This record gives sequence, C-alpha cells and structure tokens, in this order.
Amino acid sequence: MDESAITPALARTCWDDAAEPWDHFVEHKDIYRHELHGKCLLEACGEVAGLAVLEMGCGQGWFCRRLAERGAC
Repeated sequence: MDESAITPALARTCWDDAAEPWDHFVEHKDIYRHELHGKCLLEACGEVAGLAVLEMGCGQGWFCRRLAERGAC
C-alpha cells in the first residue's frame, strides 16, 4: 500500500478493528506475557501491596491490573 493512501481515518479504522482481537490475544493467548516476562517483571517488583505505582507500559493494562490484584494503588 502506498503510504500516501493511509489517511488518518483509515489509520483510526485499522486500529479500532484490531483492538478486540489484540485484547483477546493479550488476555488468553500471549504465553510470553503470562508465563515468561510477565511473571519475571512481577517478581522483580516485589511486594507492592499498599504502594502507589505508576506503570508506564503501552498496551491495554494487563500488567497494571496484575499489580492492582497484588494490592498496589
């Protein structure tokens, strides 16, 4: 596809169309996130209960929700 053919409206539509499949993949199919690097990152954070945390990832909040489940604010 010619880059000049990618309008802001087309880019927005493509991102919107990909959002639901991406969410499903992250929550249910991403073995690396669930079994490898996600576990290691959570372990590296140590005890977070009661701590205010700022998770500056890019994505749909998977890691932030794991921190909250462990008691982070």
